[in-house]
Amino acid sequence: MRNDHVFRIMVVDDDPDDQELFSAAIDSCEISAEFDIAGNGQEALHLLKNTSYDGIFLDINMPVMNGYEFLKKIKQDESLKNTPPVFVFSTATHDGQFEKFRSLGAEKLISKPSSFKALQEIVQEICRRYFGKKG
Repeated sequence: MRNDHVFRIMVVDDDPDDQELFSAAIDSCEISAEFDIAGNGQEALHLLKNTSYDGIFLDINMPVMNGYEFLKKIKQDESLKNTPPVFVFSTATHDGQFEKFRSLGAEKLISKPSSFKALQEIVQEICRRYFGKKG
């Protein structure tokens, strides 16, 4: 990937603190990125229909439309078949949950870490793998 590419990333989370933490973690990847923030799946769906993204960081438990419902809507909408990689984060993950989200197109299901440093390491690995830049 070219070094001058500006990556367009959406963070979907209803918690303003988590929104800030994800934005800071992505900034630490040293990629050129523009962010859109959505507080729930419905807002994210609206943004996705009007903007092209390189990646989406998605919370599961949100009001209005949760992460699972968001992914289900994407899968059902032919116009969204080229959705970028979706990285699902949750405070609680259990066996079988990943397959449920994977069947709807999620790239990864990751348990939200308890520290910013751990979140930063996870996000940097995603940046390296999917956005071609060392963290």
